[in-house]
Amino acid sequence: MKPSTLTALSPADGRYASKASALRPIFSEYGLIRFRVKVEVEWLRALSRETAIPELGEIGKGPDRCLERLVGDFEEADAERIKEIEAGTNHDVKAVDMRGEPAADISSRNSSPRAARTSGCGNSPTSPARRRTSTTWPTP
Repeated sequence: MKPSTLTALSPADGRYASKASALRPIFSEYGLIRFRVKVEVEWLRALSRETAIPELGEIGKGPDRCLERLVGDFEEADAERIKEIEAGTNHDVKAVDMRGEPAADISSRNSSPRAARTSGCGNSPTSPARRRTSTTWPTP
């Protein structure tokens, strides 16, 4: 089937697409993924402040700035990479977790301008940001 106003999933995708285009960054799959990344980052920040989880510890200023850029600089290419991971995991939230772990490597495309802005933000498996976000949790 060719995409057309007749085969669109809803009138918002079809006949009203031009009027609804401003909503795409919010209500599209990209928007959903972008907000999931934001939620995961905020969840990590909240957990890091929780004294009952000493294994995680407080996030330092450097890694916290990296987390901020992870959310603030989120691009369509980041969402595409998460979708690639999701194809293998068949689980969208897990793909968000695996892609960034969460701050570690969403900008691992070293040739991009984003990689330069986020360099030192945990791209190395031994970096503090990566270690802090890949903790093996003790079993109760």
